Amino acid sequence: MRTVIAPSADLIGVRTAALELYAEQLREQECGALEDRQKRPLTEAVRNSFRKDRTLAEGYYDWVLYLLKLKDQISVGVDVGIQLSADEVDGLRSVEAAFQEFRREHPPCPRCGALNRSFAVVCWNCRTKMKE
Repeated sequence: MRTVIAPSADLIGVRTAALELYAEQLREQECGALEDRQKRPLTEAVRNSFRKDRTLAEGYYDWVLYLLKLKDQISVGVDVGIQLSADEVDGLRSVEAAFQEFRREHPPCPRCGALNRSFAVVCWNCRTKMKE
């Protein structure tokens, strides 16, 4: 018998899913910049080399995407018209903590602001030298 855990009750899983989604988004941006520089689409093999497998059930990513949409609505002053549940509040905190962790590990370029890996020598987006 398998135990089913609701993603909203697993804050470590929510944080992990958020970190993976942030990393996916950065890899997609890097692929797009590489395509722009090459003036042609990347081959499927190259594009796949940028991908990583997700480590959690799809429900975690759906929950995090819902929380990110909710966070965006709240941040622009949209009245969501509902009382947030404890799971939503805890989830929003986990997503924000994951974002802050991701930002620490991916410093912005001093010129264009694109997030880069901490070990990057030059910005993937504008090719500016990163601070040491």
